[in-house]
Amino acid sequence: MMTGHPLALFCVTVVIAVSSSGLVNGQQKDEYHIDVLVYVDFAFYDNWLKETNMSDSPQAQNATKEYIAYLFQGVNRRYRTITNLPFNISVHVSQVEIARTPQEANWTESVKNDTGSSRPQVNATAVLENLKQFVTDNYSTLPPFDHLMLFTRYDLVGNSAAEGKFTTGLAYVGTMCKNSSVSIIEDDGGAVNEATAAHELAHSLGANHDGNGNDCNASDLFAMTDLGANPKVNENGAHKKLNLWTFSNCSSQYFNDTVQKLKTEGLEKKCLLTKLKQEGVPPVPDNLPSPPDQQCRHIYNDSSYFCRMPYAPPNSSLDDLCLKMACYNPYLAGETCTLQTADAGTCCGQGKWCQQGRCVENQLNSKCSNINDSCPFGDQPTNIKLYGTNDSKPCDELESSHCYEKKLRAKCCEHCEKYRTNDVDCEYGDINAKCQVTPCGNATYAEGCCGTCKAYQPGKCKDITVSFSINYVNKSTSKTDVLTGSCSTLVVERRMLCYKNSFSEPCCQSCEEARTNDSRCLFGDRVLGCSEEGCAQDPSLTHDCCQTCRTTTTSTPIPTTATTTYTTTMTATTTTPTKTTTTTVPTTTTIKTTPREAMTSKPTSTITSARELTTTPTTPTTPTSTPTTTTTTTTTTPTTTTTTTTISTKARTTPTPVRDLCIPLLGVQTCGCAALTTNLALLLTAMALIVAITM
Repeated sequence: MMTGHPLALFCVTVVIAVSSSGLVNGQQKDEYHIDVLVYVDFAFYDNWLKETNMSDSPQAQNATKEYIAYLFQGVNRRYRTITNLPFNISVHVSQVEIARTPQEANWTESVKNDTGSSRPQVNATAVLENLKQFVTDNYSTLPPFDHLMLFTRYDLVGNSAAEGKFTTGLAYVGTMCKNSSVSIIEDDGGAVNEATAAHELAHSLGANHDGNGNDCNASDLFAMTDLGANPKVNENGAHKKLNLWTFSNCSSQYFNDTVQKLKTEGLEKKCLLTKLKQEGVPPVPDNLPSPPDQQCRHIYNDSSYFCRMPYAPPNSSLDDLCLKMACYNPYLAGETCTLQTADAGTCCGQGKWCQQGRCVENQLNSKCSNINDSCPFGDQPTNIKLYGTNDSKPCDELESSHCYEKKLRAKCCEHCEKYRTNDVDCEYGDINAKCQVTPCGNATYAEGCCGTCKAYQPGKCKDITVSFSINYVNKSTSKTDVLTGSCSTLVVERRMLCYKNSFSEPCCQSCEEARTNDSRCLFGDRVLGCSEEGCAQDPSLTHDCCQTCRTTTTSTPIPTTATTTYTTTMTATTTTPTKTTTTTVPTTTTIKTTPREAMTSKPTSTITSARELTTTPTTPTTPTSTPTTTTTTTTTTPTTTTTTTTISTKARTTPTPVRDLCIPLLGVQTCGCAALTTNLALLLTAMALIVAITM
């Protein structure tokens, strides 16, 4: 066992222990412990701080140590798979220290080649020699260890262009328990780090690459393959990737030869048979491993994320996640996702997690028990490109119609789940965007706007039981007119209310019965006070007075002036539970013309509101009385809500229509304008129904 003293660095000691469990020829197996002292340079620590949004602090240092402890749990599991030796090997961390400044990480900083990229390069051979010299110079002051391992975030390169592209680690061979028992690891993410650390440690235990001076084959992809920690394979060889978590028979033989040599040299008892006490190494927390999104960011950079589309049900599943975790690669063109290996313990289904490349049942604890297989990791944490456009939005800003597009639904599964209904023909509500109620008489339109138009499908809806009390107050006369009634009564009195979604939806049955066959004038005139004379004088009235203006005369009305204030008080009593949907009034309506999974919406009709203008009274008047409020309450169930709304109108010219939106009258900037506001919110049980209507 080598001794020494830690410097002001991030240093982790890992112990590889040989277990006494098991029998060989009827005798108990020896247990060997390999203590690994791990140094983490400043580049690694600085990147960790950025990933976790932490500043240099004891908490950040502890979190870094937790990650290292988690990493070496995986290294240990790989060595515990060896069963064909007369001894067992285990690996653990004995100490961790952090290089918190560049000056404390001279092994890498002194040979750093800043290429202008996000990851400067360092020559792997030069760093390894620096590390070996560091051990030699500080041997007497370093803490005890069997192997010293350095992690760096810098890009390791070899002595040639061919070597440089693929170097992820480097170690001396057969030097365990000696001054040259050192290695370096390039930080490329959890699963790759784990595999590379186990690989370089095996070199120190005497193992060569499979196929290099031995009968094993690198293409079998055991831990000592020289094809890398995440080799590319075709479908026929995909099953071989599971070998990455185990060692070949050739590696086992190398380990045995090294241990026998250490025994001959008298180093076995001083090194492998002694298990060091861990110093300052925290236990692995429950929040490790990180979710796939963070794992992908660790592998690439902050712009990376877990690609959800390859795992979207019903045609895909999470079973392949452990070996094929798709990460967005920001260094490639387009939205390209590359396959990585998920960290050990990553959830891969409800009650299932990744162990040694396999998705298996978690029988140890409750982790992953709350995973939703259809949306295991929530929404993609980036803006989503909308189908058929150049626009993009975050998931929480998308409309229900977007959820019919399969790729978008996979990326925004959590958001789309909020829109899901029990209607298989209208699974996520409106299929088209910007739906409104009035064109729902058209069957094609109703299909594309199935959510909005559901209330207008004959036989599929009934009125809720609502009682309205509406008071009209004239300031000049102080006269109050009261209109009270249910849906059916109010539709008879004021059929134009059905043009308002907030009224037509709860009163859908009465509005359906009042519907005409004229798609441009479904419920007759849209305002009160329409006259043939007004239609003749002002062609723009043909929309609001669509029924009256079908036939017009040329008579000219005589204008008069009055000032009216409407105070509207409504008492609504609900006895039938009804779900309320609020629909934004669109300017363009689209029709579903393609399958739900690949829709291209196109405008087919426009519902245009009358122009809002500033009212210019012909004769100024002054109100002579204060608006009054009358409340009438009808109680039929325990849930009753009363709301009073007062709207004052300026002077208007009669006999022009009283309308909810102003339009020019008689060719001048004077208009009849009394705001018609309908705001009916239907809520179940404890929530109240509030209706505000002004005529």
